[in-house]
Amino acid sequence: MKARTRAMIILPVCLLFWNAVEEVAQYELARFVPNPYYRTAAIIVMLAFGFTLIADFVSPWIAALLEKHYKNSKKMMGKTLGTLAFCLVTLGCIYLLYFMIYIKGPQSVLPPPWR
Repeated sequence: MKARTRAMIILPVCLLFWNAVEEVAQYELARFVPNPYYRTAAIIVMLAFGFTLIADFVSPWIAALLEKHYKNSKKMMGKTLGTLAFCLVTLGCIYLLYFMIYIKGPQSVLPPPWR
């Protein structure tokens, strides 16, 4: 994957993934920390450490996963059609995740015992 393509695909996917995790974490945090002042402090700490976790640990994993699927789609469907299919599937998955979080609620992406 070219550097420009990586920057256009991997960084937004990582940031969107972090935003989705943040929404679910805030939903769960309201249950465990009822005091709004402590909850605000916990969210600030979570955001501060979360960006570091995304940049150092999750981003390389997502990059490797996306590059693998990008190469497979180009190999199976050709350069142009494979790239288009890869982008559409990736955006479709992100859309589905955000639809579930914002329309059905963050609890919809959690396993039943955590709801």
